[in-house]
Amino acid sequence: MQAFNLTTIDTLELAHLPKVPASEGPRNEEDSRVLALVLEGMSSGPALPLDEVFFAELDAIVS
Repeated sequence: MQAFNLTTIDTLELAHLPKVPASEGPRNEEDSRVLALVLEGMSSGPALPLDEVFFAELDAIVS
């Protein structure tokens, strides 16, 4: 009787994953400025509660 190799293949080994750059920091002056603004906002204090009207107005401005 013939024996079969019934091992499973991990699908993650077959997936093509994107290459990660060696440095994960800002890549240019614009990235550095955006990162600085985000960090400044995060450390500025507690978050303010926002409502749906705010997001609707923001959407209208951006669109």
